Amino acid sequence: MARSLPGWKAAACVVSISPALLGPRFTQLQITLKRDGVGEGNTGPNQYFIYVLDGAGTIDLAQKRHRLEPGSFVYLPPGSDLQLKNSQAASLQLLVFQKRYLALRGVAAPEPLLSHEREIRGEPDRRNEAVTMQRLLPEAPAFDLAIHRVTYAPGALIPAVECHGTERGLALICGQGICRLAEEFYPVQTGDAIWLGAGCPYWFAPLGRVPATWIGCHEAHRDPM
Repeated sequence: MARSLPGWKAAACVVSISPALLGPRFTQLQITLKRDGVGEGNTGPNQYFIYVLDGAGTIDLAQKRHRLEPGSFVYLPPGSDLQLKNSQAASLQLLVFQKRYLALRGVAAPEPLLSHEREIRGEPDRRNEAVTMQRLLPEAPAFDLAIHRVTYAPGALIPAVECHGTERGLALICGQGICRLAEEFYPVQTGDAIWLGAGCPYWFAPLGRVPATWIGCHEAHRDPM
């Protein structure tokens, strides 16, 4: 159910995952900015990752205005000002991850980052080259968050059940499939959100004639203790 959240105006906000679920340590949102909708404020102690699902908008970074389109993404470190606007009559649809930043001694926090998925090279999975992964954030100690965009070609799957040591949040942004969580199997489709607790067995298989793509986040480069 959509709700209002501080800083988001003329917006429908869906909280898919949050610490209120008594487990997750991050928040995953789907936000629809209506005509003249804005997101504004400051990230405070948190970091934001914002991915454009559909529509067009603008964001102000380093005193410069940048255009956003489907596939654009923005990383905002803690203490960053947010000024994001819908620039058209149609809705602007966003996927947003928010997480408290964990500083690493002797390493400065990252700078804001703006890019597009087409600028990121896809890496074929060694177990099935029809499954490709794009690392949307740099693999660097300054980042305590990893964001991956994974695409399964029609009929492709990885023939193994995975079990990760960190919790994960997933958003299926294209296609449909079957997802295994622990011992249960669930049908999933575009727009669905999935939370994996640390150690939860996980498996995914696409269905249909179009690729299935999800974007996921998990903690990285930090001591699990």
